[in-house]
Amino acid sequence: MGCCESIMGAGPSKTGKTALMTGALKGFSEIVQVLIKTEMTLDQQDTDGATALMCAALGGHVQIIGLLKAAGANLEVQNKEGRTAFRACVERGLWASMEALVKAGAKVDAVQFRVSVWWV
Repeated sequence: MGCCESIMGAGPSKTGKTALMTGALKGFSEIVQVLIKTEMTLDQQDTDGATALMCAALGGHVQIIGLLKAAGANLEVQNKEGRTAFRACVERGLWASMEALVKAGAKVDAVQFRVSVWWV
């Protein structure tokens, strides 16, 4: 069995991660394209509330962010901590992912976070 078939037939893990989430997180754009065509639920959430779009963004996979958005993924889904993909990227300083999400239409004004400045 090939890599694609093995990932596609795996089903959700114990944490609720789907093949689409795994492909998005690892940057497997060809597999993501195949999985999108199978009409999988794009906004399905794992046990932490993460979606495939969040996985792609946190993995820094700008192309996959574009693929998921073009397929209809919701940019404003929040995980269990109330974070969207954009907010999670802001908190981690993932600039390329933030830019891709903004270009895709993510709401920047919805981000609320605290910034601490330490003076040495």
